[in-house]
Amino acid sequence: MDGEETGIPQDADEIQEADNKPEITSDEALTWIASIPTNPLLALLRHKDFAAVANRVFAGFRANQQGLAIPTVKQRIAQEATKNPQFGEKLHELYDSISETKLQPVDPSSKEAQKLEYEAAQARKLEQKRAAELRAIETLTEGRDRLKRELAEAAAKIAERDAALRSASIERQKTEEDAGRLRHMVDAQSARIERLERQAKRHEKEMADVVKEIRSLHKAPPSRTTKHSLLSSDRSADEHGSNDIHHQNIWTESLRRNLELHHLDAVTPVVTEALRLTNDDSEVLEIAADLANSRHDTRLETEHLKALLTSLLHNGRGTEALSIWARLLLLHPSYPESKRLLQQIIALLPTKRGPEFDEANRVISRIKTSSQELHNRVLSAVASREALVRLFLPRESPEDGLNKTLITLGTKRITFGDAADAIDLGNRELVAKVAGSLRDIKKADPDRATALIDEFSSVTADASYIVPLTNDKSVSRTAVVDSSNIAWIGQEDLARGRPRLKSVLDVRKALRLRGYFPILLFADANLPYAIDDKEKFQHMVGRGEIRLVDAGVVADEEILRNAKRCMAVVVTNDYMEDWDPHNQVKKIGIALSHTGQVSFID
Repeated sequence: MDGEETGIPQDADEIQEADNKPEITSDEALTWIASIPTNPLLALLRHKDFAAVANRVFAGFRANQQGLAIPTVKQRIAQEATKNPQFGEKLHELYDSISETKLQPVDPSSKEAQKLEYEAAQARKLEQKRAAELRAIETLTEGRDRLKRELAEAAAKIAERDAALRSASIERQKTEEDAGRLRHMVDAQSARIERLERQAKRHEKEMADVVKEIRSLHKAPPSRTTKHSLLSSDRSADEHGSNDIHHQNIWTESLRRNLELHHLDAVTPVVTEALRLTNDDSEVLEIAADLANSRHDTRLETEHLKALLTSLLHNGRGTEALSIWARLLLLHPSYPESKRLLQQIIALLPTKRGPEFDEANRVISRIKTSSQELHNRVLSAVASREALVRLFLPRESPEDGLNKTLITLGTKRITFGDAADAIDLGNRELVAKVAGSLRDIKKADPDRATALIDEFSSVTADASYIVPLTNDKSVSRTAVVDSSNIAWIGQEDLARGRPRLKSVLDVRKALRLRGYFPILLFADANLPYAIDDKEKFQHMVGRGEIRLVDAGVVADEEILRNAKRCMAVVVTNDYMEDWDPHNQVKKIGIALSHTGQVSFID
């Protein structure tokens, strides 16, 4: 095979000539492309030797005259000319031939001239068409951009509308919830109003029956025995008829219940009528004294207490007389006849152990909580009577019972009673110190610590006292108790129901066993007038165990305020919607059985 057939130079001169050919630049190629008419250039690209070049040049475009007019295609042709020497050389030859043809004079009348003119006209038309297409593309592009902006604006409006719809849906749900709570409140208030109306009707009927009973006594005086059984303070069934006792109990209990409910206007005329019929009945005199106390009439209360004390001494009821004597002295500490009356009372106290002795001992203990001075006077009077000394003044070891030392903090002795009081009063600091000391004792002598805890439980007779002292949790849980609500549980619908202090104490005990400490007891200002165990309740209020809200202040508001301050739970069966509509404070409901069993409803 010779060199001519292969296209390879045959000698050194030809090789040197091929190497000395200058490289084609992109600008040169673009100049050639601009000078070459469309048809010759298209014919070159359609040549079979340059099929691959045409595929690359027209990628994405049509392989026609319109495609060649696109700048991108021209740029690709120039790039192919710089990369492909064979294609570049053919393009250069085509450019040279076109240039030579343009330099030769052309006869305008010749076919060639006419052809060139025709091609030029076609080129102008194509250029105009291309310009029109470019303008159309620009118009379409502007329209497309405008549509995009409109779509974006529409999407933003749709998002705003969706947000508004979600907000409206949330607001509607909230409104429905508020409406549901309001309906529940209205239903609860309606039920309460109906219940109170029924109670009011029962009270009105009872008061009318009481007035009728009292007036019947005035119109038809009973026999000596019957009158004595109705109006005397001695209610013994062995001495008087059971029917008379029943009537007496009904109307006096009705008076007391209405007095506890602070229905003073209803009680006053009945008490006045009863006092008009008799002025020495101890039951009536005590109710009259309580009525005067509720009206803050100290003068009238004093008169009734004096008459009551005289009646009780006359009937030999020393224990009750001692309680009234203390009440009278609390009103008038310098009452002139107090010493003489106390000697008469001491002479009537029981000299043997039994129910009467237990009651007298409880009265003396209550006097101590009310006034240490009066208690000392009573003990002095008791000491003057030898028969009473061994009963009421027993010699007890200072280390017995609650007086026994539990731990020692520095030089201060902490007794079992001190620890129990600290737990009842919610004294965090002292309880924490006692608990810490017990833990130290347990580390050094576990048996001694266990013995102290067991003895403390035995002395207090309440296992709940142990929990605050042995709770290993670093953070205690505080509870605020709605005492008024708890005390009325199970009693509100009873005709003779009254709030029970025991219910409050049972709930406090159950809360301690659950690990709650301190436990804050709050009560309405009027609860002391209605509670069943008034003396113990007042004792707890005086010690600070129960906090009474001020008159005119809504207890729910005060309870919620303290619960938020202490981050505590509220123990109540009341929803408190008026003061906590969004239920921000956690509330625990309770259920009480007749045996005092407490169940919590979280």
